[in-house]
Amino acid sequence: MPENGLNCSSVPLPSVYVVEFNATCTLKCVFCPITYKAIPRYGTVMTDETFYLIVEQIRPWAKYVYIGGYGEFLLHPHFAEYVRTLKQFAKLNLATNLTVLSNKNLEALALIDDLSVSISAE
Repeated sequence: MPENGLNCSSVPLPSVYVVEFNATCTLKCVFCPITYKAIPRYGTVMTDETFYLIVEQIRPWAKYVYIGGYGEFLLHPHFAEYVRTLKQFAKLNLATNLTVLSNKNLEALALIDDLSVSISAE
């Protein structure tokens, strides 16, 4: 047992996770830090290696995955593949501005359980 007396093996892991595929966007919303490049990960895109490592680690416990953070996730080149993978073991939530639609992305969006559409009020 650790020095602090906590037995972490008896503590259940979370069932809700947030996964951010990328930190890029097509809009310039005044309320969003992406617009001002105010977050250190601005412009980054998750690699397949990182995504599948995360999937491996959360799959046993995840019941619900928020595809979230900052940015437009449909911009990720593997958006549809990632959604199909996550849907194998969890319900999905996504907020999108729908500016990057393609047939492949539309098919993936049909797998999302909770979909929010964000609009810029410029």
